[in-house]
Amino acid sequence: MAVYPRGKKGIYHVDFEFRGQRIKRTTGTAALREAQAFERRLRAELEARYRLQGDRPSMSVAEANNRYLATVIRPKNNPDKDNARDIGYLQRFENAFGAATLLEQIKTADIDDYQAARLEHVKPGTLKRELNVFKAVLNMAVKAGRLGVAPAFPRLQVNDARIRWLTEEEEAKLLADSPPWLTDLLAFCLDTGARKGEGLGLLW
Repeated sequence: MAVYPRGKKGIYHVDFEFRGQRIKRTTGTAALREAQAFERRLRAELEARYRLQGDRPSMSVAEANNRYLATVIRPKNNPDKDNARDIGYLQRFENAFGAATLLEQIKTADIDDYQAARLEHVKPGTLKRELNVFKAVLNMAVKAGRLGVAPAFPRLQVNDARIRWLTEEEEAKLLADSPPWLTDLLAFCLDTGARKGEGLGLLW
């Protein structure tokens, strides 16, 4: 079914094939009629993009990367460190998908394979930043009329939360530098692991 509810709130999503590409989007509404109207608009928009492309050839990965470098990365005048990171991402895409590969040949399954391979070497947060750059490259090609529709990107769960404890030296410095009215609360939270709200909610 192209339109279906998902989650506790019953928000409708669309899921259908368009010219060999898997299209998955949230409609942002729990009303069936509005969701169906969203699907019709989306299909019309995708078809219009293909008509806009016309006889213009699809970009290769290398061509798209060069255009993104020239029109997006360079004009930002970011520090060399930031540019080097994004340029490294672009080179990795060329190595993975092939510099001469046309963008229209890259499917969601190919990106899924890339994601699975990279997760063996990097953390999800790092991979998400990589994929955001590649997604931006593809969207740029769509806007330029050189790609009918960008493939859907697999959902990536990212949890970069860090668990850390203060050393004895850090705890002693924190307590020494804190005002007297805060010291007891800090000591209690440090020794029990209580959260700030739990400590402030205590009653004598």
